[in-house]
Amino acid sequence: MVKVGFIVPNMDPELSEQIRCAAQDMDIDVVLGSGHFGAALDCAQQMLQDHPDIQGFVARNNTAAYLRQHMDVPCANLELTNFDVARTLSKIRDRQGKFLLFQFLGDSVLLDIGGLAEMCRIQLSDFWVTPDQPHDYPALARKMGCQKIITSVALVAEPCRMAGMEVHLIRISEDEIQRAFLRCLNGIDIRQREQVKTERFRQSLDTIHDGFIGIDETGCIAVFNRKMEVIAGIHHREILGLEKAEAIQRFPFLEGVFRTKDEEILTINEEKYLLARESYMVDGLPIREIVRLVNVPELQKTEESVRKKLSEKGFRAKHTLSNMYCECPSMRKLKEKAEKYAQSSSSILITGESGTGKEVLAQSIHNASAFRNGPFVAINCTALPESLLESELFGYEEGAFTGAKRGGKPGLMELSHQGTLFLDEIGLMPLTFQAKLLRSIQERQICRLGGNKLITIQNRIICATNRDLMRDVAEGSFREDLYYRINVLMLTLPPLRERGEDVKFLARRLLLKKCREAHRYIYLPERTADLLLTYDWPGNVRQLECFLERLIVLADSTEVTQAQVIQLLDEMRSRKSPAGAPDAAPDFLLRLGTLEDIERVAIQQASVRYGGRLEQMTQALGISRTTLWRRMKEYHITCPHDVSN
Repeated sequence: MVKVGFIVPNMDPELSEQIRCAAQDMDIDVVLGSGHFGAALDCAQQMLQDHPDIQGFVARNNTAAYLRQHMDVPCANLELTNFDVARTLSKIRDRQGKFLLFQFLGDSVLLDIGGLAEMCRIQLSDFWVTPDQPHDYPALARKMGCQKIITSVALVAEPCRMAGMEVHLIRISEDEIQRAFLRCLNGIDIRQREQVKTERFRQSLDTIHDGFIGIDETGCIAVFNRKMEVIAGIHHREILGLEKAEAIQRFPFLEGVFRTKDEEILTINEEKYLLARESYMVDGLPIREIVRLVNVPELQKTEESVRKKLSEKGFRAKHTLSNMYCECPSMRKLKEKAEKYAQSSSSILITGESGTGKEVLAQSIHNASAFRNGPFVAINCTALPESLLESELFGYEEGAFTGAKRGGKPGLMELSHQGTLFLDEIGLMPLTFQAKLLRSIQERQICRLGGNKLITIQNRIICATNRDLMRDVAEGSFREDLYYRINVLMLTLPPLRERGEDVKFLARRLLLKKCREAHRYIYLPERTADLLLTYDWPGNVRQLECFLERLIVLADSTEVTQAQVIQLLDEMRSRKSPAGAPDAAPDFLLRLGTLEDIERVAIQQASVRYGGRLEQMTQALGISRTTLWRRMKEYHITCPHDVSN
């Protein structure tokens, strides 16, 4: 049988009998008490001492809220309804004069005073008071011109009776008492299910090798797993249920645990631990804060093991065609062509300016091809001198040269077997080495440096360059036969300045990526993003990515302002300008578009650059003040400060 404490402001034999009957009908063991706010809290605490098996309480609205703030026990509201008031008013014989009903701020049920007065044909007013402060209720009633009081609490009834006023006490209906019991039983059931979940959560944490200590929403220690017992030398029964302050007082090491910031090192009993903390809900449990202690030496061992396995696995492409984000038609057509090329094993040449994403495209083609399960081996042809390029690409046998590793070493081409070999910046490969590369690609065979055995290679060759290879062929710096061998299939990545639709789209995607890496959130408004179209981005996507990273570092709030974007763009333009060049009139770089788009972006830039000063804006734009005002209103453009200054 569930035991429930029932506390009301004034308990009399009739109400007591009602509560007991309702409890008996619902198979509830009820303990009765009386009190309001602080007195009710004292009463509830005494009831818990006398009856430790009490699982929940029922009290009037504001008193129940007060108990919930100060006790970790389910407490349901006993609500006063319009029906209860109407029944009390209907029993009054002498309805002459003014009646006053005191209502308490915070009550969840709003009484229909006008409707009650009309239905019962009585002059009824109400007066709202704060429940947690003392009031002179008789004086307030006289001020309202009332000598007849309607109330449900002794806190109001007793002083009014002593002042000689006529008091009518509202009786709570038996139906509402039953509903309050049901609400209490529901709260008890929820709490019990939470306790079961919490216990299961604790048991699951006991299987983990890290220490966990958790605080629930009441500020008490709710989680202390077995590893934490070993770390601290404390049994969980000694600490669970203690308030945080009391736990720190009894176990001083906890002050360091709760004070140390996230991802910092803490020493406990001469052992170093990495702290990780977060506030979150665990499967619906009321866990407010979890602190995790990871043993640093064990973490270092794990990291070393993971790094070793990753290095053994190695040579993996992480990009795919599906995450090559684009909107412009030319890039969409290029992606469609790349998907078709991926189905072939023929060599591919990717051309494009620096920073357009040639390696990203190469990795994406690899992951869409039949070689996807094989390695993706990339080499920058300008990163190594010619003397090392041959040994790195083709490998070498033991003793091939001074310093050669015992047993030799496979080259990158050999490692790309059943996969893809990506040769970046092939246009800068030394001419003397190009003949050796041509033969290995053509014959699909290599011979290690210092070796005499041919090794057959089955792979896909993808090359990339930002140079005009046909011009290099004409100038004699690149072999014509190698050009045609690597240029079986060709893809040309357009520069970002020719991908107008993609600038803002990519900016938002890259900004989201950078924000995740920086653990920050920065929002780029549409009108601010329009300013990105005014720059030609000579460094293409790579430059845009660096620009956004710099923007995150410099941002003072969660919203990027036009002024910040203009300033950074101007800095990049100034670095492109010749040193010592005189300051000319402000030049606004405007991308082609509709006349409205060009005009709107120009006004936005002028507004930011001149701080909203109309005089300078009109001179820079070559339009009248009236026209400027009209255009700003039409395009919903606001200035950084009062434009009249």
